Amino acid sequence: MPSFKSFGEVMGSALPTVFEIRLEKEFIVLRGIKSEAANQLLRGVVVLCLPVPLKVEDVHLQMTGHLKISGAFTRKSTHRIDKSIEFFSHNWPSLTGGEPISTSKDKFLPPGNYEWPFELVIDGSMTETIEGLTDTYIKYNLKATVTRGKLAHDLHAWKPIRIFRTLGEEALDQAGSVMVEDVWSNKIEYQIGIPRKDVVFGTVIILEMTLTPLVKGLVVGTIRCDLHEHQEFFPLEGPVDAKSSFQRLRTVNSWDFELNDGEHSGLEENGGNGYNLQKVLHLPKQLKECLQDAEAYGIKIRHEVKLNIALHNPDGHISELRVTLPITIFISPNMPINAQGCLVDHAPQSVQVADRASNPPPLYSQHILDQLYT
Repeated sequence: MPSFKSFGEVMGSALPTVFEIRLEKEFIVLRGIKSEAANQLLRGVVVLCLPVPLKVEDVHLQMTGHLKISGAFTRKSTHRIDKSIEFFSHNWPSLTGGEPISTSKDKFLPPGNYEWPFELVIDGSMTETIEGLTDTYIKYNLKATVTRGKLAHDLHAWKPIRIFRTLGEEALDQAGSVMVEDVWSNKIEYQIGIPRKDVVFGTVIILEMTLTPLVKGLVVGTIRCDLHEHQEFFPLEGPVDAKSSFQRLRTVNSWDFELNDGEHSGLEENGGNGYNLQKVLHLPKQLKECLQDAEAYGIKIRHEVKLNIALHNPDGHISELRVTLPITIFISPNMPINAQGCLVDHAPQSVQVADRASNPPPLYSQHILDQLYT
């Protein structure tokens, strides 16, 4: 008996087993400020696997960058302003090279596995990805499309691509500490600092303190430490100044310390009544919990460590010493972030603390495998 093809077979409507975008690297790292960062190469392939013939007219690829800012930009009003724009767009030429992909007049692609490579030079001045906020972001996406003509639905595949800006060679070479030392109200002498103020996202902050009471009977009480994230947003249109900005403060994490020899093995007496204390403050490993320092398209992110030290005076009242230490949180190319915005780090925690407390990230000149494009 004669066999008849189904309508789906005639129109090539069977779905492919695989249609996706694969990247050589899941994210691009730009080292240094916009004026000094070298170009980088984005490279990947579009993959299409067909178990049966499929009607295909063309395969094309697009990359876009989207910005959204949402907030109340007037201090006297709670009216929210939502603004979204597409600030970047790049369309590759036809991935099939503009040539017919099938010798059939009906443009059917035979069964098989197909890969179409693509690449794009990412300029060193490109705006970095910022995500992790609820209603504001800068994101990039790749979109591949198989156009199939009349009476057939086009096929689409999406892939996010992250562009991170990290410290440049000069900034890494000059990375130093942040230290505050003074005598407060003639009651206590203090030295509080962070050996490296440039901190890799998802690792640790090393906090060092030397506290020397100058008044007999003065007792150091609870030490409260907060990591604050300052988020500032400016409107995309109109004046850019403090009056037009919308600001938000987020407490990323908090720690409480007690000067108790029995509870803190790292506590030692320094001379007579002074104390040395070192604490390791662990940072979150997800962008939704802590962003990197950034400034782009009206979005500004900064961080600081704030300490409140309770001082119990001999007469019974409690004073409070306050110290603020600015830090910079940056994303290291040696510690990638996955598609869910989580740090990919398989090193044991003890190794992380010991290594990163004493060894900074590799210098720019040591990244011998990086490909630079001009």
